[in-house]
Amino acid sequence: KTELVPVNLEAVGKAVDALPINTWRYRTEFHDPYFHIGPTVEDLNEHVGFGAQGLSVNLLDLTGLALAAVKGLRAEVKQLKDEVARLKPN
Repeated sequence: KTELVPVNLEAVGKAVDALPINTWRYRTEFHDPYFHIGPTVEDLNEHVGFGAQGLSVNLLDLTGLALAAVKGLRAEVKQLKDEVARLKPN
């Protein structure tokens, strides 16, 4: 791999917060009883800026986005736990 750049987890969290998650169908699937769930290509491009090319979502990037969001949340939970521990009386 080349050009590895660390991800700003706070920025990813804000992008995920703003990312609409919907159920939807492709226009050609109007007879299909099943729906897809997740962000649309348009929403990924608007809120995240990567992970979508043309008409499809790159699942590798979507997985990376989800893992970055989880990692960011874990860091926030750890910070909150540390703060609670500091505030607890001995």
